[in-house]
Amino acid sequence: MNEAMTVAGLGEEGIIALIARACPTAGPGMVIGIGDDAAVLNATAGRTVVTTDLLVEGTHFDWRYSSPADVGHKALAVNLSDVAAMGAVPGLFFLSLGLPPGTAVADVEGFAQSMGALARASGIWLAGGDTVAAPAGWVVSITLHGQCRAEPVRRAGARPGDLLCVSGTLGEAAAGLRWLAGGRPVAGPASAWVARHRRPEPRLALGQWLAEHGLVSAMLDLSDGLATDAPRLAAASGCGLDIDLDTLPIDPTLIDSFGVAAARRLALAGGEDFELLFTVPLDRYGALVGVPVTEIGRVTAAGTRWLDAGHEQPPPRAIDHHFPLS
Repeated sequence: MNEAMTVAGLGEEGIIALIARACPTAGPGMVIGIGDDAAVLNATAGRTVVTTDLLVEGTHFDWRYSSPADVGHKALAVNLSDVAAMGAVPGLFFLSLGLPPGTAVADVEGFAQSMGALARASGIWLAGGDTVAAPAGWVVSITLHGQCRAEPVRRAGARPGDLLCVSGTLGEAAAGLRWLAGGRPVAGPASAWVARHRRPEPRLALGQWLAEHGLVSAMLDLSDGLATDAPRLAAASGCGLDIDLDTLPIDPTLIDSFGVAAARRLALAGGEDFELLFTVPLDRYGALVGVPVTEIGRVTAAGTRWLDAGHEQPPPRAIDHHFPLS
């Protein structure tokens, strides 16, 4: 490939300019943005939420199954999902990007345009970052700032008697990855599964609504799968959970294609659902009528139990998606 068509030919300044053109770079509260040694922000009243996520080629994404545009969307979406889980409103982000010198400029353009589109849709802007050569593969790190309009919702706070709920449906992102890895044509229901793997949609509006109406006692986003994240919520709250496996929200098309047992495994341990898992005091549950959430269990004094038709089952196998076993 001609060096002029790669990031090595573009150089750091050229990469920064490309990304700055693709993403919104000015917003309320920002005094100085891209172009100086550091951003300068106006101090704001209230509490600031800050989160960061790192995506590494070969661990978090695979070019056989995702495009640079998919990765640009996903890298920002996973951070937005963390802010959603705190019930906060996102504001600005910083992007650090490691690229192999031979990376095509067109790939970086696709990455940046997709990230910029999600930033605009979410009402946020790029405040700065860094670029560097990364010979082993792409490395994408985003730090996102947001503001709390209400008291931030934490993982700690669930109490015995609260109901355990989850938004949306589970297992489809993992099903999409499995479908792609199997080399099958992407058509019919698989199109939706693959879209959820490639371009997850963070539940920002729901997280903010739950927080601002004081409906939830604890909340987190399901990034690593219910089998991993539900015990995290219980541990943070110092309580237990009874989870009803027969109530898990699984799309019927997933069951039709994979069978009940495999679909349930995808919902429990597949990861990357980016739905919200939260607990609700019993006397507030009525406010959720009509909201696309499902009650899947209840908070207990101690111990997490996985129940199928009332019968306790062995704990599902949790998977470490950040340090997968070779």
